[in-house]
Amino acid sequence: MSQNEINYLNAITQAKNMLSKGLICWEEYLKIEDRMAKKYNLAKTSLYRANDLINSSFRVITMIRKEE
Repeated sequence: MSQNEINYLNAITQAKNMLSKGLICWEEYLKIEDRMAKKYNLAKTSLYRANDLINSSFRVITMIRKEE
């Protein structure tokens, strides 16, 4: 793992914490993620990025609430 990847993951961890505490909204989180990926030179296909195709927490199907 390169230093850029480590720095990116550190920044994203902080952003996720801010999101979970309600300090930022989802749109702001996405902006932060995009800027950090550009800053640390990570491609859109990088496994370290929050990719909705491989991370189930970002899939729409897991976000749908079941109503009884």
